Amino acid sequence: MDEYCSPTQRLANLDAIRGVGVLGIFFLNIYFMGNSFFGYAPHEIQPTADIAILIFSNFFLEGRFFSLFAMLFGVGMLIQFQRKQMSIDTANNSQPKKTS
Repeated sequence: MDEYCSPTQRLANLDAIRGVGVLGIFFLNIYFMGNSFFGYAPHEIQPTADIAILIFSNFFLEGRFFSLFAMLFGVGMLIQFQRKQMSIDTANNSQPKKTS
């Protein structure tokens, strides 16, 4: 990351990866919200294809999108902290020094 970028500049790559994470969570929730009449609670015997999709998404998809989104949240917090520290350091360096 470029340490000399302006505080209002956004990182397009980080925004794109965050969008992929949110889109993945959205697509996973579309299936499970529409899977049965009352949402997540199955009230009838599920077809084999639904069980296979459930197992596949639990092992290969669901954890990846949630962990990706959580990591990106942490990266965003780190960037905010670094920019705040940089602005504090800049403000401290620009104040005139007292002479005795």
